[in-house]
Amino acid sequence: MTNQEKDNPECPKCGTKLPEKTPQESAPAGAEPPASTGGGARRSRKTAALAAVLVIGAVAGGYYALTLTSWSAATKWSLVFEDDFDTGRPKDGWEFTGARWNVEDGALVVAEGVPLAYPPVSISIPAAIEFTGWVLRESSPREFSCYIATSPELGFNGGYFFGFGAHDNSCAKIEREGIDVLRRSGRFVEPGMKYRIRVELTETWLKAFVDGRQFLAKRELFGLEKKGNRIALYSWDAGARFDDVKVFAAQPVALVPVLAGGDAIFRVGQYEKAAEEYLGMAPSLRSSLKREALLKAGLSFLAAARAETRKPVTERDVRKLHNFLSLAQKHLSEVSGGELEAPAITGIAHVALERNDAARAAEIIRAALEKAPTSPSAWELRAWPLSAAQELQKRFRLEDAVTLLDAAAALPHQDSFSAASAIRDAGQILQRIGRLDEALLHFRKVEADYPDQRWLCALARRAQGATLMAMEKPDEAFQTLESVETAYSEQRGQCAAARQDRAIMLRNRGQLLEALDLLKSIESDFGDQQAACAQARLEQATTLQAAGRLSEAFEAFESVEKDYAHYHRECSAARRRRGFLLWKTGKMDAAFETLGSVEKDYPAQRVFCAWARLEQALMLLATGDFEKAMDAFKAVERDYPDRPATAAEARLNYARALLDMGKSGEGFQTIASIETDYPEQRTASALALLELSARRRAAGNLPKSLDALKAVERLYKEQRTLCARARLEQGVTLRTMGMFSKALETFASIESDYRDQRPAHAFAAREQALTLWVKGNRQDALAALDAVETDFPDQHGPCAWARREKGRMLAALEKYDAALAVLESVETDYPSQRDHCAGARLYRGLALCKSGQPDAALPLFESVEADYKDQRMHAAWARLGRAFALWALERFDEAVEAFESLELAFPDQREQCAAALLFAGAYCRDPACSQRLLEKAAEYEDQPRYKLPADYLLERTTEIEFKRLMYGGPWRADIDYWSGEKALKEGRRGKAVEHFRVMSAPGDPAEFWLLFAPQSRIREAERDGGEPEGFLRNARGRLQPGI
Repeated sequence: MTNQEKDNPECPKCGTKLPEKTPQESAPAGAEPPASTGGGARRSRKTAALAAVLVIGAVAGGYYALTLTSWSAATKWSLVFEDDFDTGRPKDGWEFTGARWNVEDGALVVAEGVPLAYPPVSISIPAAIEFTGWVLRESSPREFSCYIATSPELGFNGGYFFGFGAHDNSCAKIEREGIDVLRRSGRFVEPGMKYRIRVELTETWLKAFVDGRQFLAKRELFGLEKKGNRIALYSWDAGARFDDVKVFAAQPVALVPVLAGGDAIFRVGQYEKAAEEYLGMAPSLRSSLKREALLKAGLSFLAAARAETRKPVTERDVRKLHNFLSLAQKHLSEVSGGELEAPAITGIAHVALERNDAARAAEIIRAALEKAPTSPSAWELRAWPLSAAQELQKRFRLEDAVTLLDAAAALPHQDSFSAASAIRDAGQILQRIGRLDEALLHFRKVEADYPDQRWLCALARRAQGATLMAMEKPDEAFQTLESVETAYSEQRGQCAAARQDRAIMLRNRGQLLEALDLLKSIESDFGDQQAACAQARLEQATTLQAAGRLSEAFEAFESVEKDYAHYHRECSAARRRRGFLLWKTGKMDAAFETLGSVEKDYPAQRVFCAWARLEQALMLLATGDFEKAMDAFKAVERDYPDRPATAAEARLNYARALLDMGKSGEGFQTIASIETDYPEQRTASALALLELSARRRAAGNLPKSLDALKAVERLYKEQRTLCARARLEQGVTLRTMGMFSKALETFASIESDYRDQRPAHAFAAREQALTLWVKGNRQDALAALDAVETDFPDQHGPCAWARREKGRMLAALEKYDAALAVLESVETDYPSQRDHCAGARLYRGLALCKSGQPDAALPLFESVEADYKDQRMHAAWARLGRAFALWALERFDEAVEAFESLELAFPDQREQCAAALLFAGAYCRDPACSQRLLEKAAEYEDQPRYKLPADYLLERTTEIEFKRLMYGGPWRADIDYWSGEKALKEGRRGKAVEHFRVMSAPGDPAEFWLLFAPQSRIREAERDGGEPEGFLRNARGRLQPGI
C-alpha cells in the first residue's frame, strides 16, 4: 500500500481507505473532468485495427485526471428511469438473464443463478446508474457490480465492467472487454452494510463512486462508445440485494476538443495518418495540449506497429514495423512530467514488448515506480504489467507473460491481491507450457507469502492438485485437493470445486462409482453453493454416460434444467450434451432438434449455442449431406463472430468437407486461411496443420506429412497436447515409411520432452508396441503392451486399448483361446472405457469367425449393437460382422439384408456403409444385384478405400491404375486382397490363391480384418475347384470388417 493510501480518509461504512481527491475529483458527483474526445467505433474482433485500439487503450488511461483541452463544462444529469421495487415487483420492461430474481422487502434479490438484470432503458453516453446494494448473510457472495454493454452480443468481452467486492470480496476493479485495466485490493463489503454505488460514463471517463466518494476512475484517451449501450446489474450467485435503482442521461458536450480530428482518424484505424495529424498540430498548441498531441502521436505509431504485427508473416513489412516502433518511442519519450507521464511510460514499455523484450518493459515500469512510488498515477503503473500480461496471453506470448507477471508481483508497494493474482496467473501459464516444477513453486508461494488472500490461496491449492496430477503423483494430488476443505473451509465455493476436481480425477482413473458418490455429496454438503451444485449434477450425468448407464444419464441431463433452471450456463451445457448423446445413440432427428433448441431457449449462452450449431453441421457432414453441412459451417462463422474458437473450428470442418468431396485445391486453401483469418486461434491453426499432415499421409506424400507435423511443434509450442500428438504422429509416419528405429526413438522422446502430457506417454508406449509388431518382433510387441498397463495404471484409456490390441495380436497368431480370454477381460477390468469394451467384444466375434465358429460369433455381433448403442462406430462394424457371419452360415438372404440395412441404420458411419456395399457387391451371386451394390459403393467419394476397389470390380479402372491409386494411400495390404477377389471372380483360381497367400501367414502385420479371409479363401478355392459359385455356397469365415 502506498503512503498516499495510508494518509487517506476511511470509508464510513467499512473502514476502507479511500484515495485522496485530485482537484477534478473534488467536484460534485455530477461534475465531469474535461474530456478530449467523444465517440468511438464499435469493436470488431476480426480487424487488426480495432485490436490495436485495445492494446493502446491499455496504456492510454488510468487513475488520473487531465485538464488538457481548450474547453471545460459540467455534465447536467437528468433522471430517465427509476425503480424502488416498493410495489412488490419490478417495473415492466426489466430483462433478467441467467438467474431467478425475487422482490423481497422492497428490494430486488438474486434468488438463484448467476444474473444480469437490464433496466428497461438503452443509454447513450453520457449516462449513469445508481443503486444501493447489500447482503444479509456472511455466506452470500459479496459483490455489487454493473456491466456496461457497448457490444451486448459479446457478453463481458463487449464492454466495461465495474466490480465492487469482486473475486469473493477480494477487490474492486474496472474491466475493459474482459481485461482488468484498474484494480484495488481490499475486502470492501460487509454483511448488513448498505452501499450506495454510482457509475458514470462520459465521453472519455468511466468513474465509480461509493457512498458519494469517488472510488475508481478510468479515462479513455480516445473516447468511449456513444450509442447502442445497455447497463446491467450483476452479482455472483444468490444473496445479493439491489434497491433504489436510477438511470441518468445527459446531453453530450457540444464543444469539440482541439485534437478531435486526429482522434476520429485514429478510431477508424488509420493510425499513421492520425499520428501525422497530431504532429501537424503540436507546434501550434500550448504546453499541456502539445504534450497530449505528442502522446497521442506516439500511441498512434504504436497502434500502427501492432496492426503490422497482426498481419501474416508473408505480408508483414518488417522495415515499416521497426520504423513505427522507433517513432512511437521517440514521441512518447518527449512527454515528461504531469499526469501524462504515466501513459507515456506505459507506452514506452509497450514498445519494448513489441520488440519482444518483456524484461526491458518490466524494468521501465519498475524504474518509474522507484522514482515516484506514491504519485497519483502509480496505481496505473503497477496495474499495467497485469493487463499487458493478459493481452500477451491472448497473443500466445506465454513466456513473456510470465516475465511480466513475476515482475508485477515484485513492484514497489504492489497490493497483496494483485501480487498474489500475478503469481498464481504465472503459475497457471507455467503449468500450461509444461514447466511443472516452477508452476508448483508459484502456487505454493501464493499461500506462503499472501495468507490474507484466502480466496486466491484456495485457488492456488486447487492448482497444486492439478499440477501434481500432471507430475504423475496422483495420491499426493488427491490429498492436496482434499485439504482445501479443511484449510479453507470458509471458501465454500472453492471447497465444492475442489471436491468436484477429485471426482473428475476418480472418473478419469475409471473409479466411476466413487466419482458419482463424491459428486452427489456436493449437492448434499454445499446446498448454499447452487452454481457448484448445478455443475456437480452436470458432471454426474457425464459420469453416468461414461459408465454406460445411458437412460440414467439422459435423466440426469434433463434434471439439470429442471432443478437448476436459472443457471443458464449449466442448463445450456446439459441440453447440448443431451443432444450429442442422442446423436451417438442413433436418434438422429431427436438429436438435431435438441441441439437446435439450445439457441432458441438459451440465446444468451453463446458459447454453447455456437457449439450446438457446429454439432448440427457435423451431423450433416457425417451423414454425407455435404452441401447442407458446408452451408451450416458457413453459418456458424457468420452468426458467431464473437466465438472465434468455434468459428475457426467450423472453417476447419468446412475444409474437411471440401477435401472429402475431392476438391483438394480449395480444401487445402481453406485450411491455410485459418491461420490468416483467425491468427489468435492457435489451437485451430495447429489442428489445421495436423489435418494437412493426415491428408498428405493418406495421399502417400509421407515426407510432406512429416514436415507438417514438425511445423506444429515449431510454431505452436504452447499447444502442448497437440504438440505431443504431432510427435506421436511423426512416429507413426516414420513407421509407415519403414524407418522403425527412428520411429521407436520418436515415441520414446515424448516422455522426456512432454513430461506434463501423461496420456501421450501411454499412447507412445502403445505405438512402440505396434511398431515392434510391424517390425516382426512378436513377443517383444506383446511384452510392450503388457508394460503399458504396468507403467500407466492410471491411464485407463490407453491401458484398455493395449489389452484389446494384445487380444487382436494373439488372434492374428492363431492363439484363439488366449485371445478370447484377453479380449473378454477388457470389459471386466475397464468397464468405463466403453469404446474399447465395444471394440474388444467385436474382436471376440472376429476371432471366433477366424477360428471357424461363425455361429458362436453371431450373438456377439448382435450384442455389440444392443449393449453399446452409444458406440456407433463399433456397432456399425458389428452389423457388418453379423452380415459376414450370416453369409458364412449360408443364410444368404439374411446376410444381404444385413449388408444393405447398415446404410439405413448407420447413415453417419460412412466408412462402414461403403464397406458393406462393397463386400455385398463382391459376394452377391446375382450379377444385377452385384452391379447395383458396387455402383452404390462407388458413390462414396469420401471413402476411397472402398470406392477404388468398387471401380476396379466394375472394371471402371485398369489393374495398373487401381494399384497406383491404392498404393498412394495407406491401403497397400488391400491391393492383394482385391486383386485376389478380381481374379477369383474371373475364374483365375491359381492367381487368386497367389494373392491371398501373400496375406495368409499367421501374424502377418497387415491390418487385422484382412487376415481373416485369405486363409478360408485359399481353402475353399482349392477344395471347390475355384468355381466362385461353389465357393460362395460353401464358404465359412468370410472377410471381416476393419476397425
